[in-house]
Order: sequence, then structure tokens, then C-alpha cells
Amino acid sequence: MVNEISIDTLIKQLSDKDGLVREKARLTLVDIGKEATLALTKLLTDKDQQTRWEAAKALVAIADPVAIPALIKTLEAIFSIFAGWRVRHWWPLVRIVSSLYLKH
Repeated sequence: MVNEISIDTLIKQLSDKDGLVREKARLTLVDIGKEATLALTKLLTDKDQQTRWEAAKALVAIADPVAIPALIKTLEAIFSIFAGWRVRHWWPLVRIVSSLYLKH
């Protein structure tokens, strides 16, 4: 079992200003896997767009079906609010979430 403190620390690092710190934290959370899903799912509603993006990328890489409803809700919110803004960045996520959803 992974130490909850380490997951909490990594979750906090997803909001770091340094992109390398965020990337390392995200990749470590992906390595941890499904045990990090709940904490990452909570970040999908974070006020910071970059933090939400890091969480979404980690969740897609982990591919835990439990995260599918939250990812879909996040995508719906993004598309309704920004109507095309950064869509090119989110499109791969849409495709992956869709494929996960269809498998389960």
C-alpha cells in the first residue's frame, strides 16, 4: 500500500509553478496507479487550469474506469465554458476517455 502522505505531497506538487516538478509528480502518480485516482479526481475541480490539466493527464494515463464520469464532466464543462479554447490540447483526452468509456 502506498503511503497516503506521499500521494498528498505529489498532489500538491501538481500545482507547482515549475513544470518539471509537475511532470515528475504526475509521472510518479501514474506509476502509483489506481490508488491515486480519488485524489486526482478531486483535482479536476481545482481553480487552477494547469492543475486540472495535470490531473486529467494523470487520470487518462492510469486508465481507471472509476475516473471516467469525472473526466467526462470536466470535458463537458471545458467545452461549454471555453467553446474552442485549448480544444486542441484536450482533444486527445476526449478520444481516450471515450475509448475507456466504451470498453466499460
